[in-house]
Amino acid sequence: MNSPQQEIFLDAREAMARRDAAVALVATGKGRETFIQLAVEEIESLPPGTRFITDVLWVNLPAPPEPRVMGAVMVRARKNGLVKPTEQYRPSARPAAHRNPKRVWERLP
Repeated sequence: MNSPQQEIFLDAREAMARRDAAVALVATGKGRETFIQLAVEEIESLPPGTRFITDVLWVNLPAPPEPRVMGAVMVRARKNGLVKPTEQYRPSARPAAHRNPKRVWERLP
């Protein structure tokens, strides 16, 4: 019999499917598509090779309809070939994020 801790890691496919479903859910709804498009345009404006955390995107964007929508933004930017994740993390400077570590992304050419 597996311990509860071991069961957490048994099905990576299910975990990824749940993650993808959560991102898709957050990306739907009133005003979210507009916000995602604006955020992707912000990413497109960054020079290739720029390394950044999502804090830099919040500066020029209106308040999001749902704060978790930034995950959907980065998923779209990655799928569109605009960014790639690095193995680095930096603490967020946004008060609402409570200094949580944020992935460093690299803008692709």
